[in-house]
Amino acid sequence: MDDPQPENDPLVGSTIGNYTVTGLLGKGGMGTVYRAEHPDIGRQVAIKVVSSQFAVNPAVMARFKAEALSVNRIGHPNIIDISDFGALSDGRPYFVMEYLDGEDLGHRLRARRTLSHLEAAPILRQTLDALAAAHAENIIHRDLKPDNIFVAKKRGGSEIVKLLDFGIAKLKVEGVGVTAGATADGTLLGTPLYMSPEQSMGRMSEIGPASDLYSMGVILYQVFTGETPFQYQNFGELLVAHASETPQPPTLRNPSMDPRLEPIILRCLAKKPGDRYRTSDELLSALVEVIPPMANAGASVTRQQDAAADSGRIHLAIEPVVPPTHVSTSLQAAPPPSSSVKKVLLLAVGAGVVLGLGAGTFLYLKNKGPMPIAATELAPPPMPGPVLDGKER
Repeated sequence: MDDPQPENDPLVGSTIGNYTVTGLLGKGGMGTVYRAEHPDIGRQVAIKVVSSQFAVNPAVMARFKAEALSVNRIGHPNIIDISDFGALSDGRPYFVMEYLDGEDLGHRLRARRTLSHLEAAPILRQTLDALAAAHAENIIHRDLKPDNIFVAKKRGGSEIVKLLDFGIAKLKVEGVGVTAGATADGTLLGTPLYMSPEQSMGRMSEIGPASDLYSMGVILYQVFTGETPFQYQNFGELLVAHASETPQPPTLRNPSMDPRLEPIILRCLAKKPGDRYRTSDELLSALVEVIPPMANAGASVTRQQDAAADSGRIHLAIEPVVPPTHVSTSLQAAPPPSSSVKKVLLLAVGAGVVLGLGAGTFLYLKNKGPMPIAATELAPPPMPGPVLDGKER
């Protein structure tokens, strides 16, 4: 689809809730994000509105509501804040979220390729803090990637990280009669460049905190080498690579990186969830040994303060997620599969893709350019092809 044009959108200039819509921020497969302002106090916000063709789709509506509910449930300063939820006069739902000025980590990496320890420390620390808070509520993000890590500007020039897009987060909404983020085995959700092996093969019942930590390992690999571990252009081969191929040691991609980071990154990228770090805090402790500034870089409110603030939030029944109890000390990956095994895996992935497309739930989102708002679209239209860069391919 083309870039949004304000003069072509009837909502620009209208009132949504207590806010006047002043412009467009972004447009994707599921809906549109608008910039808006409170006419009396001047507060700027972003408003995400579902496209009319999806307003009658129960699966899309469940995920849209799940994003607001899961963010509200976690309530952490490093997670985008959603302050209101409602519906337009035509029935289309929307939610109001904080307006952020800055850039996502994906844009920063595309511009600078790699980050130094000092540059990476606050971003990584705050991202892990946000993940820890989500996992403490038994919420798994499932689409962690640089484009969903927004580095926002604060007054005075400092920065704060905001974790975005909980639209496919795994949680169960009480009283709605649906499991908003859960899917049957064989359905693929997420972004292939950053998918864990269990996600890549459609084993949704195995998704847990370790799945997010695998994605975090891909991000660490990219932050310190300038590349993701697997470079296939074909998404089927990419999914199979996550499930079966040994990643090249990151020091071979960037010989100048700190070699002490290599075993940490490779442990995150272990094929079996039980061989990875068990928690975000455990990964943080390992990183602090190599990057001491991470010990205090960007650390925000304490978990106790977060818990105290929870009294005013909506309470949900969350689907239990049990972290792995066994962690292997061996970091040696399995040997690359034979060509016949790869063919079998590709067939399996193909079947999973067909199932996902049939259900209208296969999400393949390539890195997008910068947006001045912490919001990206999550679900493409139900058509036989992925959505890349907001364009139908």
